[in-house]
Amino acid sequence: MLLGAALNPQMDESLQKQIQAYASAGFDYIDLALDYPAVPEKLDADALRDCLKETGLPLHGQTPAHLPFGSPYADVRHAAVDAAKEALELLETLGAQTVVFHPDGDYGFVAKYMMAWNAESLNAVVDASRTQILLENLPHGPFTRVDKMAELMHAAGLEKRVLLNVDVGHVIVGQHQNGSTLDDFLKAGLVRHVHVSDNDGNADQHLPLGKGKIDWTEVKTKLKKAQVPEVTIECYVGGIQGMLDSKKTWETA
Repeated sequence: MLLGAALNPQMDESLQKQIQAYASAGFDYIDLALDYPAVPEKLDADALRDCLKETGLPLHGQTPAHLPFGSPYADVRHAAVDAAKEALELLETLGAQTVVFHPDGDYGFVAKYMMAWNAESLNAVVDASRTQILLENLPHGPFTRVDKMAELMHAAGLEKRVLLNVDVGHVIVGQHQNGSTLDDFLKAGLVRHVHVSDNDGNADQHLPLGKGKIDWTEVKTKLKKAQVPEVTIECYVGGIQGMLDSKKTWETA
């Protein structure tokens, strides 16, 4: 399995400094989520491209989380799609090999329509893409379940074009709400990419590995058995050192 480092747009250190630190630490690739303040109009794409080229690290990316793709209001959905497409265009310009789409499970009061609205949004993003789009599970709502992820792919008619990005931290939190287990997701045979971060089982905290309650030896064993090609450490607590400590924890698990 290749091991990647997620950049943290909220960190005091620049994205370029983070990339250089993770290259020196021996990570295999970089993962960039375009969450605020890392939005296209605020990023120096040329500087990022030069830094990635200098370090030789491949890139994977994510469109912004929490976009209202399932909103009951068409203009809101369309604005969300436009934001995702803008992020997708930048990530593809930087050479991203995969790009994550986060579905929207916040409108459960209109569950009858929410799946169709998410499918509409997902289709629009996939149609605009030149790279592999990955669908990520959520820590709350219907998309904690692998059958709902499969339902969304089917509703969008994208079973053969979209694969899964499984966030292990989300899985652990979602299990408290009748969500699918990690085994359930891996058995689906659609997992291309995995995110790992720790938590207390109650909230998606993005803690360094070993600072929560997740058994990383068990997780690593399952991912190896399933032959998952890429695992991104997505720790947003503790700065660069938190990421480096997480790498050590993963490697010794």
